[in-house]
Amino acid sequence: PAAVPAPLPVAAVAPAPAPVAPALILPRLPDYSKKDAASVLGILQQAQDNLARNRGGGARGVPLGSTPVVEGESLSGTASSGVAAQLDSLNARLNPNATPSAEALKRLEEEVIAILPKLKPAEIADLAAKVHGVEGLRSEALLDELAKALVPMAQRFTSPHLTRLTGTLSSWAVAVVQSEEGKLRLSEKLRDFFTAVSNEISLRLMDVAPGDLARVATALASLNLGGVRLFASMARAAVARSDRFAPHELVSLVSAFEKARFFHTGLFEALARCMKANIREVSAKDVLRGMRVLATCGVRDEELGQAVGEHAPKKAAAGGLTAEEFCSLGWTFCALDLHHDRLF
Repeated sequence: PAAVPAPLPVAAVAPAPAPVAPALILPRLPDYSKKDAASVLGILQQAQDNLARNRGGGARGVPLGSTPVVEGESLSGTASSGVAAQLDSLNARLNPNATPSAEALKRLEEEVIAILPKLKPAEIADLAAKVHGVEGLRSEALLDELAKALVPMAQRFTSPHLTRLTGTLSSWAVAVVQSEEGKLRLSEKLRDFFTAVSNEISLRLMDVAPGDLARVATALASLNLGGVRLFASMARAAVARSDRFAPHELVSLVSAFEKARFFHTGLFEALARCMKANIREVSAKDVLRGMRVLATCGVRDEELGQAVGEHAPKKAAAGGLTAEEFCSLGWTFCALDLHHDRLF
């Protein structure tokens, strides 16, 4: 057979070397861990400050962690000290026992209006109360000018300061504004101020302190202001936080509702529960006020009647009620179809 030639050897071919990428020189990144930690701490601190301010009914429209700054307030120490000196001088001349001339009163009025935009909320509330205490300054014209100046500042006030201002201006209005057919003839400037107060309170209802809520409701009711929507919102907020109200605060709030002729079943029932649970701590005057309101609105609670019947005679004997007031308490029992042997 023919010989088969042996295959020729095949030379091994080495693969081409892979291209080597050029070395990259990366810049050294800064260590952000410390900055991140500081940022987190700052955010937490701002959140805590905001929470604390909200619990106290803080002013609206104020950045987190900052304090309200009113228009015209300067960060300069020199300017700030100058305003403080003006305020001290003004306060020294607001003496309720003095009898200044008509010209001096006119200058005081002008100074009060001029300095208002430069003051902090607490200083404005104090100044308004002092001006109200001076009989010669307690005029309807100055009241209107004060109300006009305060409207743009309403959202910058914390709830306690706004409450105090509302009480001061409502008392002032009741004293000087003329009434017609049982209603006060309030000027548009005054109505604008109390509308601004109502709007602010409605936005802060869950943050306003119980006592402040009662005082604002009382002030608005004394002027026949407020409206159904605001009082309904107040009632819902009060019922949701009724356990945080002291008995006298809830009595004052419900009395304001009765004066304004607004009835909310849940709120009045919350008053009955509060009085029943705290009957030993409720003063005799507040027991009478609460029972009058419940009797007027026909809210009957048998257990509350028994509790009042047990403790009211002791409070009356201790001088907490006059004979006329004790008879009035008896009338509330009759109106609610309640009876207690010891009381009668």
